[in-house]
Amino acid sequence: LVGVPGGALLFYAGLGAPGLPGQPYAERQNSQEFKMLTAIEKLAAELQQRPDPKGFTALGGAYRTLHRYEDASDAYRHAVQLGATDTETLAALGETDVMANGGGVVPEARQAFLQVLKANPGDPRARFYLGLAKAQIGKPAEALAIWRDLEKDSPADAPWLAMLKDHIAETAKQAKIDPATVTPQAPSTEGVAAAAPAAEASQPAEGQDAMIRSMVAGLAAKMEKSPGDFDGWMRLARAYRVLGQLDKATDAAHHAIDLKPQDADAKLALADVQLAAAPNDQLPADFIATIREVLAIDPVNGDALYYMGAAEAQAGHTAQARDLWTKLLAQMPADASERADIVRQIDTLPKN
Repeated sequence: LVGVPGGALLFYAGLGAPGLPGQPYAERQNSQEFKMLTAIEKLAAELQQRPDPKGFTALGGAYRTLHRYEDASDAYRHAVQLGATDTETLAALGETDVMANGGGVVPEARQAFLQVLKANPGDPRARFYLGLAKAQIGKPAEALAIWRDLEKDSPADAPWLAMLKDHIAETAKQAKIDPATVTPQAPSTEGVAAAAPAAEASQPAEGQDAMIRSMVAGLAAKMEKSPGDFDGWMRLARAYRVLGQLDKATDAAHHAIDLKPQDADAKLALADVQLAAAPNDQLPADFIATIREVLAIDPVNGDALYYMGAAEAQAGHTAQARDLWTKLLAQMPADASERADIVRQIDTLPKN
């Protein structure tokens, strides 16, 4: 929902991917979607009998359209293993791995983006996500160097430029670094073999995971000595969220909220963890309560308007859901790619 991991999805949307908000929970099962599911099931069954890289690539795209990111990642991975080593398929694999892991650039995603960059050093997606990977493991200076390098090479009208600048500013603020003092530098692809996407990264996944966990443990130790560091608790909450340590992420988010009870971002960080812990597609009660608090603080918050509308629809409160989603539409740009999804969900609400 928020923060650096959530921001990654905005970059993906800016390149023409399915729009935010991600994984709508209410009123998604319309007839068109059921028809698509039928077609997907048929394609998946055919691919079990006759594996084909183009077929798996198409299957991955279909799953991604339905926001079934884990299934999409599996399909793209099959495509790559069968020889689909083009940069579009590799980038799609990396992006869906990120989405399937709540915005975390996990080792598998990082490897895919390194392969993309090896084949096309200018690819903006790979450069952004590799910078994000550095930020998520506690290396903000390296992240800023990569992002500043992307910034200088980006056209003035690049759809991702505004978001990229926001990430640079936020990361620099949290790390207390003047971005102007960071020399732009392209991500390194040293040791990455070209056209070998199925190979392991130069550092085994287990080693990368251990490195990430060690860095998070270091941040946690730092917070014990600096309990009043709001930004530090926010980083720690997001880091634990990426690692899937939801209890610790919840605790860190509560520390941040205790320091700034009226900060909407802190409550959204907590909501993100609460949503991740939900056992099914029903919005959990604690998540809904937190989103209500966000709306009380920031009545025009886009994430809160969307999910509160979904909660009202889930509860059968059609009028309230329509009102909230209509307010969300009113503040969205006319050309926003997300508008069509919101309009569709409004249209699927029962008519009173």
